Amino acid sequence: MMPRLEKPSSLMRREQPPPSASSALTRFQKLTLREREVLELVLEGKSSKRIAACLMISVRTVEAHRANIFKRMHVTSFLELAHMLRQSHLPAN
Repeated sequence: MMPRLEKPSSLMRREQPPPSASSALTRFQKLTLREREVLELVLEGKSSKRIAACLMISVRTVEAHRANIFKRMHVTSFLELAHMLRQSHLPAN
């Protein structure tokens, strides 16, 4: 029987406390109008291709907006972002 290997601490996800409502609001306010539009459509479940068609921009541009949203909101997934918005009672638009 092989011993169970532990993950190095550097690879383990560090749990961070949820941001305060004011912190989330400050981050949300840093989003551009277009990033907020993309965010709203993502939260509606639309794909990048569908969002690109709705906003008449390229899929690559949608992906760039999504990356900027992650960076500005300090999250690593849209699930995490949706949770933050819900806990902070922030609108998507």
